[in-house]
Amino acid sequence: MFQPNPENLDAEGLHSRGMALFRAERYAEAAEILAQATALGPTEDGCIHLSLALGQLQQLEASQEILEEAIVHFPNSAEVRAYLGTTLRSLGHLDAGILRYEEALQLDPDHVGALWGLGLALGMAGHPEEGLAPLWRAVGLAPNFAAPHFHLGILCLAIGDLEESHRQWRILQILSPRYAERLGQTLASQSLP
Repeated sequence: MFQPNPENLDAEGLHSRGMALFRAERYAEAAEILAQATALGPTEDGCIHLSLALGQLQQLEASQEILEEAIVHFPNSAEVRAYLGTTLRSLGHLDAGILRYEEALQLDPDHVGALWGLGLALGMAGHPEEGLAPLWRAVGLAPNFAAPHFHLGILCLAIGDLEESHRQWRILQILSPRYAERLGQTLASQSLP
């Protein structure tokens, strides 16, 4: 999909325009412009945002394709591998997603997104105990990032640690009322007879 650009056309200008459209949540237009920019000269950020725009359009297979090709261009990018892990997880390919998260963590052991994604994917794959360690590491590295706290609360609930699940709920009440509400509803439904 990516083609070299011997004339050095304005890939940077296209990228800037595509990013402005992305920030404006005009994902179809952003994807079109970012695809043009990426074809002229792939960048790590351009590939990631093109895949994110495609994901917003529910074109996850196309998003996966972009990220797999981006790995060829950016083999040392933990970020590309983490986003590919998330795309694969979203497609229901949990084992492949777990593998990509693990590859990202080999490149950057402190990659919070990969730690969060790995913990979530392991929990989804029926391994909540294994998912706890990466989630604990993610909240240790980024204590104000709400999503790992939420999934930590869910996995603690799955293994029967109600005390820790409630503790995560209290943390989320400060960090993210939306996540706190979701975890609170899950906790309430678990306590019903």
